Amino acid sequence: MPMLRYLLPALLLLLCALSSSAASIALLLQVEGKASVRALGAATEPAQALRYLTIGTEIQVAGGSQVTLLHLGRQSEIVLTGPVLATLSRSGVMAAAKRMQESPLPAEPLLAQSLPRSALMPTSPAAQPADGSRLLPGWRRFSWPGSQPQTFTLQDASGQTLFSQPLARSPLQLPENLALQAGRGYRWAVQAPDANTPPRWHGLQIAEAGVAQPLLAQRPTSKTPAWPWLIYQQRLRTAGFSADADALWAELNSP
Repeated sequence: MPMLRYLLPALLLLLCALSSSAASIALLLQVEGKASVRALGAATEPAQALRYLTIGTEIQVAGGSQVTLLHLGRQSEIVLTGPVLATLSRSGVMAAAKRMQESPLPAEPLLAQSLPRSALMPTSPAAQPADGSRLLPGWRRFSWPGSQPQTFTLQDASGQTLFSQPLARSPLQLPENLALQAGRGYRWAVQAPDANTPPRWHGLQIAEAGVAQPLLAQRPTSKTPAWPWLIYQQRLRTAGFSADADALWAELNSP
């Protein structure tokens, strides 16, 4: 019994230490080029944007590549330029000084509210944009599950076909000369060439210009620094434009 009295507190302290060391300490926001991450006791994996990283995680950035992360403890943005091997700690990032640039985050209420929230993760619905989506003018990208050949069809609210094209696979990018108009409703569907059942239509609404223009005017104009994109994403989500908010991450991490 006397030994048990000392053993239980020691086990509790160990569990607290383990749970603390496993806590998320950084958000991987942007990956340009080739990079990988390896958490404690885990295998090496390709670095992917919108992943939370824990204390002790190693980040390997190849030459000519760059990784941007938000350190939650330090409330700072850290840019790692390869070649570099960095390790996350509670107090920051251990890496070669000439390969790391750190900037404090601004005192922005939306940013402070956003950092710890799992709502940052894109929802990745089966079809994008999902049925009933409210979108900003300029939307062009459509995607859907499956890899078999499909025919994509876009119609206006009256049922008039505006665009139709056979495709080998998802996704589809609308041509530049086809713009979805502010304040208008549309619907889209994909269907296999030999399908006998009617296609499943996904309706969408393009926001009125008076609603859309102020949000479009707030859009960041460059990829670096990355934190303005996080703030803008939260503003879009708060305004009800979840599909546009999710689409930002693909654009942020595009070549």
